[in-house]
Amino acid sequence: MKNPKVTILMSVYNGERYLREAIDSILNQTFKDFEFLIINDGSTDKTLEILQSYNDPRIKIHISKLTSFFKEYCAKSIWGVVKFWTDEI
Repeated sequence: MKNPKVTILMSVYNGERYLREAIDSILNQTFKDFEFLIINDGSTDKTLEILQSYNDPRIKIHISKLTSFFKEYCAKSIWGVVKFWTDEI
């Protein structure tokens, strides 16, 4: 994918209960020119398995064994014009 107009960032820690719903909500938006950067921030449940079940080129998964890694990594890794943290809604 070329540089998308928007990068959507999501951090998840042991989020298996609501993860599919959250991801599907983002992927089903009418605006499609985005990359979706998801940080698995040290989860110990089935979060990683759920993340790896998606086959969408907009999704980029980063696995971190450290919590609180998310914003520092993402701030340096995104291409979009707008930075939006999903945990600040």
